[in-house]
Amino acid sequence: MNKKNVIILITLVSVLMLFAQNNNRQNRPDAKQIMENLTSSLELTSEQQESISTLVDEQFELMKSQGEPRKSQSKGDHEKFKNSMDEINEQISELLSEDQQKEYKTMVEDTHSKHEKGQKSRN
Repeated sequence: MNKKNVIILITLVSVLMLFAQNNNRQNRPDAKQIMENLTSSLELTSEQQESISTLVDEQFELMKSQGEPRKSQSKGDHEKFKNSMDEINEQISELLSEDQQKEYKTMVEDTHSKHEKGQKSRN
């Protein structure tokens, strides 16, 4: 393979990797999609929607400001992030009926499970 072909190949691989990373980020739901899912899955009242929407927005702001925990972060940063997310999830649960709380707990556990599987597959 000559030098020109190697450069073209490297450029192509780099572009494909960049596209794959951006595509992965685009598959994450936004706050509006999360609220739509919670509203339909939990049959939220309008009052619950209003209160929970504020908390979901807080979660997204937390993720933007601190970023999701990565291996490069210290264990303390990871724990701080996890505790903050758990606190917001607890606040959301307090706004739900008993049946809604059970369903919400299942949803959160499923999300954690999927996230952990995704983390393991990237390693």
